Amino acid sequence: MTDAHVQFAQALATRLLAWASRLPGQLEIQPRLPGVGIVDQCHPDLICGTELIEVKMSRTIFRLTDLQQVLVYSALAWLCTDRQIERITLTNPLLGVTWSFELRALIAEISGLSQSRFFDQFDLMSQGEPLQ
Repeated sequence: MTDAHVQFAQALATRLLAWASRLPGQLEIQPRLPGVGIVDQCHPDLICGTELIEVKMSRTIFRLTDLQQVLVYSALAWLCTDRQIERITLTNPLLGVTWSFELRALIAEISGLSQSRFFDQFDLMSQGEPLQ
């Protein structure tokens, strides 16, 4: 690892810290979300109040797998904790890009279901049961 690598990593960390410091409320770093069924426990990058934040450091824009990841985190929060995730944010300090949206709107757009129905279906699938 060269000095340039270290300086680059420090610049990204500083950029992320500056961005995160503007968030209202208590910031939790890699909180534990219990698993359910075949889905193991997970640790999303950040949760701030009702907002789940996933940090990406790739040289590409956000991908479908990033949405799948935050949906799993949101399902575990819904099913296994008393957390109420209302907003999802994907941020990439490397590219200087942030995408934020309401969880309810994402679920309705991709599935046509309400949040509770969507997470009930997730729970059934995680238990190996057929969808209803």
